[in-house]
Amino acid sequence: MGYSYRASAGRCWDAILAAITDPKGTSNGWEHAGCAYFVEQGREQADGAITGTVWRYLPDGQHIRRAGSMRIDPDGRLVRWPCISKSVRADVLARYMTGRFSDQAAGLAFHAERVLAIQRQACEAWREACAFDGIPPDSQFVQFSDGNPAAERYNSLMLMLTH
Repeated sequence: MGYSYRASAGRCWDAILAAITDPKGTSNGWEHAGCAYFVEQGREQADGAITGTVWRYLPDGQHIRRAGSMRIDPDGRLVRWPCISKSVRADVLARYMTGRFSDQAAGLAFHAERVLAIQRQACEAWREACAFDGIPPDSQFVQFSDGNPAAERYNSLMLMLTH
């Protein structure tokens, strides 16, 4: 009997295993901060997620100790995986955010286009607010005058980006 999970979770799993290198030559191990680790896949999850346990080799190289648990959500989001580098985490997050793991890539692309459009509008509102108050647009810290209509629009657009 095989182990099943959602395709999105599987793509994330494959990307992590491809990004980590194993000094012992196994397909599920890696080295981080001077220690060797390996992951053991857990029980099959009804929701299609991938779970498992991360183990650390002790200095004798023969014994292991549990380092923590890992989980990849069904949509391919890395929830937890201890003892991997920040660069691997950042790469996996970037792939997830660009929809490379998701079956809903079109939805993520639409969301990204929406965010970019709001950012463009916020930049335009910033320039207009600066012009209204006679402030150079390359200023980093400003206080716009009360009643500056472009400043109000800028603030509302920035709120949209942060929520």
